[in-house]
Amino acid sequence: MGSPVVVGRTLKQVADPDEVIRHEPLWCRGCGNTLAGAAQVGVARRQVVDLPPITIRVTEHQLVSRRCGCGTVTGAESPDGVRAPVQYGPRILVVIVYLYMGQYLSKSRTATAMSELFNTPVSEGTVGAATAAAGAGLDGFMDRVAEKVAAADVAHFDETGFRVKGKLFWLHSASTAAFTHLSAHANRGRKGMDAVGIVPHFAGVAVHDAWAPYDCYDQLSHQLCTSHVLRELIAVTDSHTGTHGPVNTESWCWAQQVIDALHPRILAEPTVTTEELCEVLCESRPGRTDTAIDPSQNSHN
Repeated sequence: MGSPVVVGRTLKQVADPDEVIRHEPLWCRGCGNTLAGAAQVGVARRQVVDLPPITIRVTEHQLVSRRCGCGTVTGAESPDGVRAPVQYGPRILVVIVYLYMGQYLSKSRTATAMSELFNTPVSEGTVGAATAAAGAGLDGFMDRVAEKVAAADVAHFDETGFRVKGKLFWLHSASTAAFTHLSAHANRGRKGMDAVGIVPHFAGVAVHDAWAPYDCYDQLSHQLCTSHVLRELIAVTDSHTGTHGPVNTESWCWAQQVIDALHPRILAEPTVTTEELCEVLCESRPGRTDTAIDPSQNSHN
């Protein structure tokens, strides 16, 4: 799916507000005289950003039939997309799909939100049908997104388990700064990656975790994901602190030191090479370089 980069913005005044309401002082606070006709010396602008009243708008299409002098009755054709006696329009269907797929609400919560926000009945079945209809039209678009990601210089890859009809499936993610491709497959490894079709054709720098099937693709360069590195380091500190207690600093403190050393580097430059990771490890454990990672022995360098 195409995913535009969203940058947080501070709420600012606009030059052309939709409505301007002037508030006039009636009486002078000094002497109490009326200010009608007094000279204006300033205006303070305060803007309120709000939604207009939200209400459902119903459009009725009347398909007129007429009988010709020859006796034939001819009825008007229904407009494109208008197929049932009553149905939801494209705008409300877009909001349904956005809440369900874009904001990850459940079917039940999406239906409830739509019903309460717009005061019109929406069922879970409607949510599912709207999503299926939207997905059916994405074949060409998904192929284009896959091509864009596969042609990128740097792309991020990951996979996460979730349920499809009660069975374990894997959501394969391939993304750049501008595009995100999501595809579900029953296999997490190479079979699933090949079926998605992006990793086998990718020749740039692949940022991913230490999942071994990525090593099967020789045409790409590997970059170990620093977010996963931090997650695993945190697991080390949590595990050893809980097992041995904080007094046994030799068994866990090194991981916390690496976390502290990595954070400022990641904030300055999100991509950290394996060599730089080794350097951070050595810096965080002065005098203990014998236990540092050897980049030549790491398949993700």
